[in-house]
Amino acid sequence: MIKQSEFLISGILICIILVSGGIFIYHNNNNIQDPNMINYLDKDNKLMDTMMSEMDGIPHTGDVSIDFLYGMIPHHESAVSMSENFLQHGGENEELKKIANDIINVQVSEIEDMKQLIQELEKNIQIDTDKETDYFKEYNKTANHTMSHQTFKNVDEAFAKGMITHHQMAIDMSETILKYTDNNTIKNMAENIIDTQTKEIQQMESIIQTIK
Repeated sequence: MIKQSEFLISGILICIILVSGGIFIYHNNNNIQDPNMINYLDKDNKLMDTMMSEMDGIPHTGDVSIDFLYGMIPHHESAVSMSENFLQHGGENEELKKIANDIINVQVSEIEDMKQLIQELEKNIQIDTDKETDYFKEYNKTANHTMSHQTFKNVDEAFAKGMITHHQMAIDMSETILKYTDNNTIKNMAENIIDTQTKEIQQMESIIQTIK
């Protein structure tokens, strides 16, 4: 009877973990004999947990343009960390290495641009709480991209598939802000994110087809 209770509790806990685990909780089904894979995926999961926590905790400023920047900064920071993690743990595909380095260089620069833009916009904040409420309803849906239960051949494939999902999240966030912002600088930034990351998704999808 005690064992049955233990199994029931374990089952409940597993269900809770599966429901609440968020994006990128995927390493349990993979090649656990590869230490690089283990270390890469464990670090990647921690990076995603940190990102989601920071994105959930962004301030609601009343100005959707500023809200967008506060949400995109931790998203960019996690992309940089994911790329560094890939380069550190045995990524071998040269095209993916180039993409990872491009992500680091471009998004580090964009993070600084976004921080400076926040300071500028906060000098003349445009408060519209109704618009902000609608914006956050869509913003909160962007975390629904999940990679649970996926398996990977190696670190290269894990990085590519993970970054595709991560990029799609940024595209969704950017498409959302375009519906709500009147700020041309924010519009240009969002359109650039969509363009750049759509192209990188296409590159990575092609690379995945070649991974053995």
